[in-house]
Amino acid sequence: MGSDYLAWYLADHVALVCETARERLAQILIHMAGVIGRKVLGGVEFDVTNEELASAANITPFTASRLLSEWQTNRAVLKRRGKILLRSPERLFLRVV
Repeated sequence: MGSDYLAWYLADHVALVCETARERLAQILIHMAGVIGRKVLGGVEFDVTNEELASAANITPFTASRLLSEWQTNRAVLKRRGKILLRSPERLFLRVV
């Protein structure tokens, strides 16, 4: 049990040091889709708030909202109150310029 906590802590710390906010949030979305998502027409839908996503990715709710808006523009996700439809996981890593 203690070794599990240490492994989680190290993985979390490495992610904070080595990955951008975009990468961390994208990975959280993909992971949540696989764990709690429901396959629906157009993608995988799951219940989550911006605050929950921000906390899981160690970013601010403002950054989570900004990234989700960008991803909604490039059609990677569709965000509704308390729900996300992950349409295209590969588009999470594209930048809108």
